[in-house]
Amino acid sequence: MDSRIVLFLVDSILGYFLQSMGAVVSIHIASKRHIKARDLLLMSIVFGTVAYLCRCISEYIGFGLHTILMIAAFVLIAYAWLKTNIINNIFAVVSSLIVIALYEGLNYVTLSAILGEESLKIILEGADVRNQILKSLLGCPTNIMLLITAFIVYKVVMLRISAKELDGGKSGTVDSEQNK
Repeated sequence: MDSRIVLFLVDSILGYFLQSMGAVVSIHIASKRHIKARDLLLMSIVFGTVAYLCRCISEYIGFGLHTILMIAAFVLIAYAWLKTNIINNIFAVVSSLIVIALYEGLNYVTLSAILGEESLKIILEGADVRNQILKSLLGCPTNIMLLITAFIVYKVVMLRISAKELDGGKSGTVDSEQNK
């Protein structure tokens, strides 16, 4: 298989798709909605495609602007698709980007300790396809940690919602009727 095709597949699936799935789960958390597998898969593909396109144009529009475009697109797609609150969507998408940044930092420190600072720098700055594939593979722990975190938080939020439903909404909060 051509190495550019391998790069595209590795980058698309292990990069854009997994990070997009983290954003989709975050949107479900912020809006306290149950995840439907079909929506999760389709939205992750759409978000991943949008992220890929935004990154492709980043060399023409500047590095930071592509992130802003990506956030805006994710927020608006989620609003249109799930009929969720825009503020919750913004919070969810920005939160997932912050978590990605934190995990990327942790991943970088860990990889530096394992591979050595110079070796890692050569891989990350290498322009050849082999180094780009390796760079994408080395970024996988970030995306896996993002998904694990998102699904754990999702599970906790959904358990709290279920507990409130079981006791008439009084779990952990004061019922508004009791305040009257």
